[in-house]
Amino acid sequence: MNYFSVIRSKIRSSSLYVKVRRYGIINTIRRLYYKRMMGQIHGISLVSQSTLQPCEVHILTSAWDWDLALWALHSFYHWTSVDWPLVVHDGGGLGPREWAIFRSHFPNARFLPASQADVLVNKWLAERDLSSTIHARANYNLMRKVIDTAITCQARCYILLDSDVLFFKRPDHLLRIVQENNPQIHLLRDYQNSYSINSDVSKFELGLSLPDTINTGLAVIPKSSIDFDFMETIFDKSVIPLDQDGFAEQTVLALLASQAGFEYLPEDYKVVTGPSANRAEILRHYVGPVKRLFFDEGVPMFIEWKHD
Repeated sequence: MNYFSVIRSKIRSSSLYVKVRRYGIINTIRRLYYKRMMGQIHGISLVSQSTLQPCEVHILTSAWDWDLALWALHSFYHWTSVDWPLVVHDGGGLGPREWAIFRSHFPNARFLPASQADVLVNKWLAERDLSSTIHARANYNLMRKVIDTAITCQARCYILLDSDVLFFKRPDHLLRIVQENNPQIHLLRDYQNSYSINSDVSKFELGLSLPDTINTGLAVIPKSSIDFDFMETIFDKSVIPLDQDGFAEQTVLALLASQAGFEYLPEDYKVVTGPSANRAEILRHYVGPVKRLFFDEGVPMFIEWKHD
């Protein structure tokens, strides 16, 4: 390999190059601009202990989307005005610089680097002979979103938040779910079924139907609703392929919701499919096909609306 090939290979493997290729130059510049602006936003002091708190907030993020996660969290805490404990889970690649930035914004949060979570979570699972769950977690990184959050939660319920979600108004319905100690799992309604298997497979293998169009970008989850024995059965039967798509963790959570009981969040908690200026929407989840709109539309609108 010659000198120029080496340079080209390094450029193409850089995160900046990947972002430009995926989202374009203008969107990437806008993202860098808002990353700098984030440095001017004051930190938020939260409760660090969950003993007397009704709920925690858990988010899984990585080197790829940690800046989105900061905006998502600021939008949530701005509009809710709660001080519920925050737990940030490392989905991969977060280093000292990123953790320091998170600490500057949320100094009382709990931070779980991947290596620390591996020891804690695998020990918990091994003590309960959940070997298939250990294997699934090791072979599909996003399964941390389902497994690690439930194990590390210290409150009676938790809010599961994706990095590409933004709040634009106070989520009163969500807050009532927590305050009323609702025993069901509450999730977003997707615009399509995005699962690793279909309902016929889940009925045949598990005797359980997959609910239609569940999206796990935002969920309110009672800790008691996560049945690890049932999860072990799912993984032990190899019902869900862990190497074919990016929806395995969503499929598992949909099955857990079907077993425990669930409700959809209202329609103004929106999984978006394109641009929108609808001021009636409480939140927007900017899923993969429209993720560029997070910075093209979402962040500017959050900044504008929070000052109205």
